[in-house]
Amino acid sequence: PISAELQAIIGKWKVCLGELLDLVVSKENIGLARALNLGLEHCRYNYVARMDSDDVSEPDRFEQQISFLQEHSEISLLGAWYRQYDEDLSQEVIDRKVPEWHEDIVSYAQSRTPFNHVTAMFNRQDILAIGAYPTIEGRMEDWWLALKLIKNGYKLHNLPSYLVKVRGGQSFFERRGGLAYIRFELKNLWAMRKQGLLSTKNCLINSFIRLASRLVPARLRAKLYKLIRTT
Repeated sequence: PISAELQAIIGKWKVCLGELLDLVVSKENIGLARALNLGLEHCRYNYVARMDSDDVSEPDRFEQQISFLQEHSEISLLGAWYRQYDEDLSQEVIDRKVPEWHEDIVSYAQSRTPFNHVTAMFNRQDILAIGAYPTIEGRMEDWWLALKLIKNGYKLHNLPSYLVKVRGGQSFFERRGGLAYIRFELKNLWAMRKQGLLSTKNCLINSFIRLASRLVPARLRAKLYKLIRTT
């Protein structure tokens, strides 16, 4: 269930947009990955864009991405950079740049998610062809998706432009710690290795780095994020 405030906002836009807006309602909480796949089933167009409901896309985001995909039909998933702010979008916290070219993305993907999901626009048919998002525990579905695309020979690209403003202050870092977070991360990392998506070496390195970052206080975790995302 969502709040009455959100229901009212959705109702307002349904009136404004009419048949352009399809509402897909699940009877129960099925988790993020399954919800994404449910949405994909109902999409009417082949280009699908993602973002989170509390973030802000730049006015020309879709124009830039659609133009690029139309000119480069070999690209299955197109991302971009983002800047992350506090909850009021008044103060920049960090930014996240990701590699532009596919060859660099392949290398980068062995250590972390090589695209920013809030900036993603992809070819729906290609995503469905690899089985869509993996229905896993936790919040690593984007990394899985990238690795599956790469393994199956699909091409990824990131525009070197900041196309989304992300809302996420101290609470962002607080949510990314604790034993439960560690458990599902380690479980997913070793499942990736078992499926041949990660090498044993990179799986071990990732396990160590993530274990350390999840156990430190949130303020120190914020500094680690800033350091990691600039390297």
